[in-house]
Amino acid sequence: MKNDKDLLRDVFEKLQWEPSVDAAAIGDGIVMLNGHAPSYTEKVAAEEVAQHVQGVRAVVSDIEVRLRGTGEHTDADISRAAVATLKWKTLVPDERIKITVSKGWVTLDGDVDWQYQAAPGITGVENLITVTPWRT
Repeated sequence: MKNDKDLLRDVFEKLQWEPSVDAAAIGDGIVMLNGHAPSYTEKVAAEEVAQHVQGVRAVVSDIEVRLRGTGEHTDADISRAAVATLKWKTLVPDERIKITVSKGWVTLDGDVDWQYQAAPGITGVENLITVTPWRT
């Protein structure tokens, strides 16, 4: 499994080759931080660290302070749970399903061989999985 640094590099490399995206405008020295921190002190520390990285011109911080034990789940929490759930469901080919989470909404996209593999019973998600019958 790739770490975040490798994933970030891979995404930027792919953006360079995508004609519909102005990759130069994305890699313009502006860093966006998101997620959550367990304290305001940790949030400010992350922002200050990002400001001191060579080449960073500005930092946009969408870090939310969430005290531990509040029971709320971030999009990152939901993403991890969705990935784990697909891996747990042995009848669903998790490597063929892509997960996107935005403001609590989960989108599953991909294709499976059978209807029972299309994540039955899940509510509150946009399910774009198509069923392509298995050919013998």
